[in-house]
Order: sequence, then C-alpha cells, then structure tokens
Amino acid sequence: MMERLEALFCRQLQTVGLAPEPLFLAGCGLRLGQHITLPPYRLVFRVQSNALLICSLTRLPDCASKPSSLLRLWRLLQEALLSFSSLRHIRMLVITDVLPRRLALQRQKLVRRLCQQGAVTCLLDGERWLEIDIDRIFLGKARS
Repeated sequence: MMERLEALFCRQLQTVGLAPEPLFLAGCGLRLGQHITLPPYRLVFRVQSNALLICSLTRLPDCASKPSSLLRLWRLLQEALLSFSSLRHIRMLVITDVLPRRLALQRQKLVRRLCQQGAVTCLLDGERWLEIDIDRIFLGKARS
C-alpha cells in the first residue's frame, strides 16, 4: 500500500515539474526511497504511514548555497502536497548532536524555526522526530 501511495505522490510531483527517482543503497540494492534534485539541492524522501518522511536535504558537492532554489523546491513540494490529500504529516529526524559545532548550531536553529511554524516533537521507535501536520502548512487553503 505504501509503495502505491509513494508512486502516486511521485506522479503528483511530476505534474509540478519535479522528477523523483528511486534511490538505492550502493552495493546492495536496498531501496531507501526517492530523490529529487533541484540544483544545488537534493531531497531524499519516502512515504510511510500517510506521512512524507524527509530522509535528507543536502546541497550537492561543490555547489554554492542558493536560497532561491531552496524556496522554489519548497513551493513545488507545497503545490504537490496541496493536491494530494492522502498524506497527513511531514516527518523528519533532525540530529542536532553532531560535529562540527557550527553544524550542530545550524540544526538546532532549524528545529526552533520548524517548531515556530507548528512542528512538534514526537517519539517514534525510540527516536525524537519532528512532525508537522500538512493541513497546518496550508492554513486557509483547501486541499483536494
């Protein structure tokens, strides 16, 4: 069922101009999820239990940060989610206890900002995840 839901969401992403592709663990063929590349960023995600799990959001090697591209990626994701009511939450595991310290501070700031936007911390499988209700993202907008 989840593979079907993920495939349907990927089709919705394609309608907004994104090109999701399956992502496999190198050397063993284990499917990790899907990935979208919108230079200079790469988003890895999967669908699980009516939630969009953000596995990673990284900048491509040797690419400079480009906030306008990140905003464009977020807007396209929002557009796809607005037309796809089967997903109820966005979840992400943000690990803040990392080195170098600068990276830890950036991640802590990200967690604070997401919580200001309505994300809450929930315990899933012994890990602290951030979760935001998708309808909260679209306050005042009707989802189909």
